[in-house]
Amino acid sequence: MPRSVNRVSAFRNAHACTCTLVALASAIALYACRGSAERVSEPSVGASAAATTGPSWRPNYERPTIVDVHAHLSSRAVDQVSQVLDANGIGLIVNLSGGTIGRGAKRNAEWSTRDPRIVNFANVEWRARNVEGFGEFAAKSLEIAVKRYGFKGLKISKALGLFLTTPDDSRIPVDWPELDPLWRMAGTLGVPVAIHTGDPKAFWEPVDEHNERYAELSVHPNWSFHGPAFPSREQLLAERERVIARHRGTTFICVHFGNNPEDITAVDRFLDANPNAVLDVSARLPEIGRHPADVVRRFFIKHQDRILFGTDLGLTPSMIMLGSTGEDEPTLSDVKPFYDAHWRYFEGSERQISHPTPIQGDWKIDAIALPEPVLRKLYQTNALKLLKATLPQRTETSGETKIDAPATPTVKPAQ
Repeated sequence: MPRSVNRVSAFRNAHACTCTLVALASAIALYACRGSAERVSEPSVGASAAATTGPSWRPNYERPTIVDVHAHLSSRAVDQVSQVLDANGIGLIVNLSGGTIGRGAKRNAEWSTRDPRIVNFANVEWRARNVEGFGEFAAKSLEIAVKRYGFKGLKISKALGLFLTTPDDSRIPVDWPELDPLWRMAGTLGVPVAIHTGDPKAFWEPVDEHNERYAELSVHPNWSFHGPAFPSREQLLAERERVIARHRGTTFICVHFGNNPEDITAVDRFLDANPNAVLDVSARLPEIGRHPADVVRRFFIKHQDRILFGTDLGLTPSMIMLGSTGEDEPTLSDVKPFYDAHWRYFEGSERQISHPTPIQGDWKIDAIALPEPVLRKLYQTNALKLLKATLPQRTETSGETKIDAPATPTVKPAQ
């Protein structure tokens, strides 16, 4: 992961709210409401003295326990991860950097056993890509990861299509037939494939002051794919869609809003055409939020069963990534404002608010005030259904909090 990281703009830590109480004595009581953005909200005139609850942007709303389907975590950052989950109401988080057989998978599986809030996705051992029978090898590795180590899915990085080559230096496309056994195995096992194909549209444009992602590309010049050395963004997305169409029995999580949040109409058509595809929203609120709020709201309501909450949070002992990285290094105290910015966008109705990852664009976004049933699907139930998971339970024993793994069916070890 990149060593430099972005500091998410801190939210205002204090607000004032004035509560008018109707009483026989005609007294007016002023309450100073201090704390986080999720403090007690003000009741209306004539309301009872009982305080309302919920975030300031959505009074009386009770957020469900969250499932974050897009994170990159290190098992050497156990304390930091646990602190983040506790502070942000996260009951399950998907570690897309689960490792490969022989390179991290066992260690991450042991971590998940100790803390069942951690769900791991397997990675591909691309170093073996030029060995004969690589596709079958990759499929068997996924089977072992799922059956022996309890992994819940497969993660494919953007290296496929952009960086991986054959011995003659030819680019390996996303729809490389050699990988068909791997996609089929995911379907057979009933686990999803989280696939990262392409990147923001601006990464294919010249890197100069006219590029809207110039600040980010200045820090990470190797994220630029401008020029003839790289396939076009459209070509990559077309290759991905051919894979999805070829393997209808496999569910694909097209991360980062399908990596096409600049064109919400195209994403709508993509979902209509591909019933085995779903999206996550990780690290793309800046682009999503620039569309008219009513358009985005209608999109989320239409596709409410096929959108997952994710952040692209990264945590290792030496770094924190909050959706992207920049020159400034955040601390653990910046993580909660990062999550709060997501809640404020999906739950509230404010206009021109800050988005979670300022380095991804110098603009404001408009919140979309999703209905509560849609929020519950986005935040929790869609992911639980896809992962075939339930939320771990917290119990108190002798003054200590214990997280108990939910009961799961016994799986036969891989042969």
